[in-house]
Amino acid sequence: MRAYIDKSGETIQWLEDKGLVFDCIALYYGQWPLVWHRPRGLCAEMIKLFIEECRKMGVRILTSSPAKKLLMVENRIKGVLAEVDGGEVEIDAPAVIIASGGYGGNKELLKKYCWYYNDNLHLGGLPHTGDGLIMAMEVGAATEDLGFLLRGGLPGPGFGVPRVLDEPYMVRVDPKGKRFIDETICGLQHAYTANESIQTTYIIFDHSMMKRISQEGTIYLVGKDRMNRYIPIPDLEKELRTLAEKGSMVISDSWDDIAKYIGCDTDVLKNTINEYNHCRDKGHDPVFAKDPRYLVPLRTPPYYVIGGSIKPYLDTIGGIKINEYMEVLDRNDDPIPGLYAAGVCAGGWQAVDYNGLHMSGSAVGFAVNSGRIAAENVALYISRKTLC
Repeated sequence: MRAYIDKSGETIQWLEDKGLVFDCIALYYGQWPLVWHRPRGLCAEMIKLFIEECRKMGVRILTSSPAKKLLMVENRIKGVLAEVDGGEVEIDAPAVIIASGGYGGNKELLKKYCWYYNDNLHLGGLPHTGDGLIMAMEVGAATEDLGFLLRGGLPGPGFGVPRVLDEPYMVRVDPKGKRFIDETICGLQHAYTANESIQTTYIIFDHSMMKRISQEGTIYLVGKDRMNRYIPIPDLEKELRTLAEKGSMVISDSWDDIAKYIGCDTDVLKNTINEYNHCRDKGHDPVFAKDPRYLVPLRTPPYYVIGGSIKPYLDTIGGIKINEYMEVLDRNDDPIPGLYAAGVCAGGWQAVDYNGLHMSGSAVGFAVNSGRIAAENVALYISRKTLC
């Protein structure tokens, strides 16, 4: 982790010198400092830049050419076996960097390593199948922190409804009818977690909130003390009632009906709402310290509740065990000579929760920094110099 952090500033400068432009943005309302450096054009622009640099230096890039096996001589890397143009080709190389992503698209591995994975969960990111992880394990690589998912997102149907889900005024409760989060953290779109204690969430609002959104638009909080409004959603009430008719949500004047939809005790839900309304009356949320500006009481029926599983997972957490040089370690924690790993396929560099609160952008940051660190150490390894 220290190697990653110490490299980060230099890597930003390195990319800027090559023409990449970054915007420092907030992942959620009030975030400070702004640590997420998002490249303009997103990562696609960064990859385009890398490809152009490689071509200038005569680097050959093989696409649609999957690696099949790591080749070893004695205990060290000698290359890879790959499928190129329909045939198997041995590519000689004194060092190999595995940067093949996670295994979020491999149900067999997910069921083997992730104890809470089930077929109701679906992938919101790229369906990497863990090829690099499998190949590394085949040559004796150790693993670290396997079995966790980078979770996030609450999908919603229709046009206006997904935007409502991020509304900071809403009240969010768990299946027991209790609040569990400061709702200004942009809903669950950015409340990433690998914690399975809450697999389902329910968003509750009243008629006055619905009318305000339909007339003024939803609010999206970006950066410290900033507020961006979307355009109004004049058909929101109609859309919500259509969803209610389909059974996708409930609209009711009765908290009993709302509690029944959630599957919680009515008294627990009423206590939650009463506590929340009381927080508004005294202008302070003693539980989650929600900004008082967004403590809006729920007192105008009918009440609306939308629920759903926190189904999407963006990627896997954990993978090939590495050291600070991005060398792949064996089961005795000794480096496998010539083998390196970078990006999300490597394990041990983050906790089992993605720390979006304080290290937004850290996954992309690690991908780029670990790639640089691995490549620099490969160059030193090939020239038989001391690793850095």
